[in-house]
Amino acid sequence: MDIDVFSYVAADGLSGARSPSTKLATRAYIEQTIKCKVVEESRRTVDERLVAGRVAVLEAGSDKAKQLKRLYGSGSSEFSPDSDFRRHPLYPLANMEPRLVEAHEQPDGRVEFKINALGIMAVRQLLD
Repeated sequence: MDIDVFSYVAADGLSGARSPSTKLATRAYIEQTIKCKVVEESRRTVDERLVAGRVAVLEAGSDKAKQLKRLYGSGSSEFSPDSDFRRHPLYPLANMEPRLVEAHEQPDGRVEFKINALGIMAVRQLLD
């Protein structure tokens, strides 16, 4: 099933300045939970698996989004240079969003980080 998500304009609590958010969320979440103004022209229709708690799983411009786009652009698979895969830039993404990027240990101790079908969908529907 597909869900519509939008960006929104949020007001700073102290200054009252209004600024657009780079987060995407459902209309109900924006209007009822955080009480902000929906940016209608920002509407994106995305697969429901890309929305958790009425908020998109990736925020455009975030480090996770940049790493996912980089992996997508590099051919969808990348290896850690050695067995210390936790220092690899993709580790936080694979650790926090395993439904988008999978990590597979290789016989030589390196780890292959691979974007999966849902990760590809996230790039196309949330980040392009």
